[in-house]
Amino acid sequence: MQPLLNYFFMPCLFLIAGVLLGNGNIQAQQADRELPQKIDLSAAISLALAKNFAVQIERIDVEIAGKQVESAKGAYDPNFQADYISSVNKSTPDSLDTRSEFDSLVTRLNGNLSSGANYTLTLANDESRFSSEDFLSNYEADASIRLRQPLLRNFRIDNTRFNIRVAQKGSQIADWDYRNQLINTVTQTINAYSNLNFAQANLDVVIKSRELAEILVNDNRKRVELGRMAESNIITAESQLKFREERVLFAERLLKESQNQLKLLISDEIEALINWNIEALPLATPSYRETNPATDYAIALENRPDYQQALLGHDIDALTARNRKNQALPSLDLTYSYALQGSGDDFEQSFRQLGVQNDDAYSVGAVFSLPLGNRTRRAQAKVAQMELQQTEINLERQKQFILVSLDSAAYRVEKSWERIQVSKSTRELAEKSLEAEEKKLKAGTGFTFRVLDLQTELANAQVGELQAIADYYRDLAEYDRQTGATLDHHNISVD
Repeated sequence: MQPLLNYFFMPCLFLIAGVLLGNGNIQAQQADRELPQKIDLSAAISLALAKNFAVQIERIDVEIAGKQVESAKGAYDPNFQADYISSVNKSTPDSLDTRSEFDSLVTRLNGNLSSGANYTLTLANDESRFSSEDFLSNYEADASIRLRQPLLRNFRIDNTRFNIRVAQKGSQIADWDYRNQLINTVTQTINAYSNLNFAQANLDVVIKSRELAEILVNDNRKRVELGRMAESNIITAESQLKFREERVLFAERLLKESQNQLKLLISDEIEALINWNIEALPLATPSYRETNPATDYAIALENRPDYQQALLGHDIDALTARNRKNQALPSLDLTYSYALQGSGDDFEQSFRQLGVQNDDAYSVGAVFSLPLGNRTRRAQAKVAQMELQQTEINLERQKQFILVSLDSAAYRVEKSWERIQVSKSTRELAEKSLEAEEKKLKAGTGFTFRVLDLQTELANAQVGELQAIADYYRDLAEYDRQTGATLDHHNISVD
C-alpha cells in the first residue's frame, strides 16, 4: 500500500511545487516587464513625474494647504448650544402644601460674520406650574437676536479674516512649491539621463580603446616573430593594455552609479531596483539654441516659483502689517438687539403669540474702548511695517540675483555649444592622426609608443566630445530652470 501511495503522492507534490514556483517565476517576470529596460528622455521624464517620491510628497502638501484654508474658514461655522433646567420648590406655610415646578429650555446659535460682526440668536421657552391641589401651567416664549459690529478695530480685518487670507496665500505658496518640485525633478532627470547616456557611450569608447591595444599587442608579436620589431614594443603595448583595462573598470562603475541615479528619480519601486538594468537610448543630435537673458528675464519673474513665493510672502507681510495697524486702533463697536415675547397655556400657543401683542423690545448702542498708552500694539504695528520694508528690499535683491543667474546660465549654454564644435574637430583630427601613424607602423617606419599615444588621444577626444554634449544638455536644462520655463518647454501642464 505504501509504495502505491508514494507512486501517486510524490508526483502530485512535485507538480504542486512546480506550479507554485512557476507562478513565482511568472510574477517575477511580470514585475521585470513592468520596468522598461530601454527608455528615452521623454519616457524618463514622464515616469519621474508619476513615480518620484519627492513629487508625491509635494502633491500631498498641496492638499494639506487646501485643508488648512478650509480649517481657517471654519471659524465662520455657527455654534449651536442648548440649555435645559428643571427645578421644583415645595413649601408648607400655615399647613398649606404648596408646590411649584419650573422647566426652561434655551437654545442659542452664535457665530461670526465676514464683516467682523458676531451674532447670537436665542430661542427660549419657560414652563411654570403652581399648585396647592391641582397644577396650573403657564408657558412663556422668547426669541431674540443680538449683533455686535466693530467700526474701528476689527472692522476691515480681524484675526479670523487675517488667518483665512494667510492660509489662502499659504495654499498658493504650496502650489508653487509643487511646481518647483516638478521643475527640479525634470531638471534632475535630464541631468541623470545625460549622465547615463555619457556613461554608456564612455564605456563603449574605452572598450574600443582596449580592443585597439589588444590588436596592437598581437600585431607587435607577429612583427617580433618576423624580426621586424624589437621585443620591447610588446611590453610597451601590454603595459598600455593594462592601463586601458583599468579605465574599463572605472567606466563600468560610472555606468552602474549613473543607472542608480536615474532609477531613484523615475521609480517608486524598492527591491525591484536592484535587478533593473536600465539603458538610456541615445540623445538626439544637439542643435544650437539661442539664449537671451535680457528678454527671458521677464519670463523668469513670471514663472520662477521662488520669486512668486517671495511675492506671496510679501503679501502675507503686508496683511500682517495691516492687521497689526488695525489692532492698534481704539475699539468702537455698534450693538443692536431685538427680542419678541409670547405667552400661552401650552408650548405651541406661546410661540404663536410671539410679537402678537406688541411684546417686543429693541436696543441700539455703542461700546468704546481705548487702551491708555497702547505701547504694545503700536510697537507691534511698527515692527510689522519695518518687516514689510525688509521684504520689499529682499524682492529687489532676488530680482537682481535672478538676472545674474540667468546671464551665467546663458553663458554656460553658449560655451558648451562652442565646446561641442571644438571637441568634434579635435576628435576628427585625432582619428586622422591615428590612421596615418598606423600606416607608418605597418610600413615599418612608425613607432609603437606613438600609436599608443595617438590611440589614447583619440579616446580622450571621443570622451571629451561626449562630455561636451552631455554638459550642453545639462546647461540647457539649467537655463530652463532659471527661466522657470522647464514645464512649458516639455509640454507639462500642472492642475
